[in-house]
Amino acid sequence: MDFEKLKTSKEKIVLAYVVYKEHTLGYLYRLGSHLFLGTLHGKVLKGGRDWKNGDWMLHDYEYQHYRKATEKDFDDFRVSSKGYVLT
Repeated sequence: MDFEKLKTSKEKIVLAYVVYKEHTLGYLYRLGSHLFLGTLHGKVLKGGRDWKNGDWMLHDYEYQHYRKATEKDFDDFRVSSKGYVLT
C-alpha cells in the first residue's frame, strides 16, 4: 500500500479499507497532511481498537502493520461488506 500517495489524496473520503495488526478492521481517510484510521470493528480482547474511542492518527513507523482488507476480513470481523467498495 502506497501511504505517500494516500497522503496526497482528497480529504475526508474513504481511501482504503484496512486491517491493522490483524485485530482491527477499519478505513483510512486524510485530514490535512495526516492519515487517520476509522474503526469499523476491533477485537478488543486481542488489542483491537474500539470505535467508541474515536479515530486513530497513523504514524509512519506503523505503516508496516496495515494491509488492505478483503471480503474475507469483513466476514471474519462479522461486518457486512455490503455497500463497501473493496477495490
